[in-house]
Amino acid sequence: MGYLTIMEAFLLSLQAAIVVPIVISTAGLMKKGRNGIFPAFFTFAMMSLFLSDLYCLIFCIVRPEERMPFTVDEIAECAMLLLVSAGLEALSGKRKKWMPRAFLFTILYMSASIALWIAWSGEWVQDILFGLPYVYLAYLLVRGLEYVRAWDTDGERMLAVVMSVGILLMQTVMLITENETAWNVMNVGSYVIAHGITAWLLWKNYRSLRDKSYGEKTLYLSITVFLWTLLVTYMSDEIYYNIALAINTLTIPIEWIAVKRLRGETDGAAEGMENS
Repeated sequence: MGYLTIMEAFLLSLQAAIVVPIVISTAGLMKKGRNGIFPAFFTFAMMSLFLSDLYCLIFCIVRPEERMPFTVDEIAECAMLLLVSAGLEALSGKRKKWMPRAFLFTILYMSASIALWIAWSGEWVQDILFGLPYVYLAYLLVRGLEYVRAWDTDGERMLAVVMSVGILLMQTVMLITENETAWNVMNVGSYVIAHGITAWLLWKNYRSLRDKSYGEKTLYLSITVFLWTLLVTYMSDEIYYNIALAINTLTIPIEWIAVKRLRGETDGAAEGMENS
């Protein structure tokens, strides 16, 4: 299928199939209004994701030998990220406190990530322009994870920073080294760390899902693991890409469960955070 492999086409089709009932379900939550305003943004975000998958599939079927240009699927993906960001902004309410440390880390980390994207693809305008929604959402998540006390200890927070920065360093070494052994070690090492972070976030999601009093915490964690696995797809190729895409697809139902958990909890959680 040209630039879209059989496995990738299957995974995108699976993702689209999963998104459809989720859109229907969250649209129902939006009508009931018992879960706050976030389900409205999430519904349209999932619709954007569905359109991105659909466009990618159709393009690669109609023009299997052509590489997809700067097109609709990327615009739809950015719309998804911005809609989720808008939902988180609405959810945070009065807790929109500026966090310089979180902002600085996000800017530095995502700028380095975008620089690596450019180095790999050579597409300056595209990667910078469409990297901005990632920067915005990443900052809201880092800030939100602090609000909901997602980290059990300061050491856990620091470990997350060190591991994520370690991946960037390994990817940078891969760009500049001419030693095949070093390249292979850095490549495998970055995947091991990336999926280790994924497993860690999924475990924290699982623990949060078991505790029904943490609806907002579960939401921030679930969106974080979704965004993280999306970023991992961009550093992956061949079988590693398919693994990352499959995991990213599996995080979508976790987000849906987290959105449902917002029922009757958002206002109380917000009030508790403001008083703490």
